[in-house]
Amino acid sequence: MEPSEEYAAPLTEPEAIANLKSDDLSLRYYAAWWLGKIALKAQKRSPP
Repeated sequence: MEPSEEYAAPLTEPEAIANLKSDDLSLRYYAAWWLGKIALKAQKRSPP
């Protein structure tokens, strides 16, 4: 899928981490949400 005005390009982990330091609060919020989502996926995949 090509990025468009409707949909943003997917984040990478380094981009999300960089966005945590952004002055734009919406970027920081999305980055924190995205990193949490990835962490939950990783936790579900790894055995206890």
